[in-house]
Amino acid sequence: MKNKSGIIGYIIIKIIIVLLLLYFFKNPEIFATSGYDLAIQGIVVCRGMSLITAIYVLSGLLDTLINNSKG
Repeated sequence: MKNKSGIIGYIIIKIIIVLLLLYFFKNPEIFATSGYDLAIQGIVVCRGMSLITAIYVLSGLLDTLINNSKG
């Protein structure tokens, strides 16, 4: 990724993914379709997975930014 437009596009896509995953984490009603009351445990798992994935994507983005700033 030597060109600037490719790096900027990569950063924008990663930021959008992180924001979408944090939106999923903040609004758990998205995971409970059709008003199922028994889906509480599934909601907890989905919220946890969305938070873990957001942290993973953000760490990959920061790693890329640090590596590109060095070289």
